[in-house]
Amino acid sequence: MRKGLLAWNIILTLLLFSAIGIGYLEYNRFNENTYEKIYTINEHLKEINKVMTKQTEVINRHTEIINEHAKLINEEYIVAIEANQHTLNEMVELITEYRDVINKNAAYFGELLEELESLSITLAQ
Repeated sequence: MRKGLLAWNIILTLLLFSAIGIGYLEYNRFNENTYEKIYTINEHLKEINKVMTKQTEVINRHTEIINEHAKLINEEYIVAIEANQHTLNEMVELITEYRDVINKNAAYFGELLEELESLSITLAQ
C-alpha cells in the first residue's frame, strides 16, 4: 500500500507540476498575444496619427487658398463697386446737365410761344 500511495503521490505531483507548467506556458502565450495586440494597435494609431496630420496640413492649405481667393474676390468687388459708383456719379451729373438744358429749352419754347402768339395777334389785325 505504501508503494501504491507513493506511486499515487508521484503521479499527483507530476500532474500538479505538469498543470503548473502548462499554466505557465499558457500565461506566457496570453501575455505574448496581448503584447502583440497592443503593439499592433499602437502601430495602427501611429499610422492614423500620420494620416490625420497630413489631412490637417491639406485642410490648412485649402483654407489658405480659399481665404486668398475670397480676398481677391472681395478686392475685385470693391473695385467694381467703386467703378460703378463713379459711373453713377457721372450719370447724375449728365442728368443734371440734361435737366438744365431741358429747362432752358422749355423757357426758350415758352418765349417762342409768346412771340408766336404776339405775331399771330399782329398778323390777325
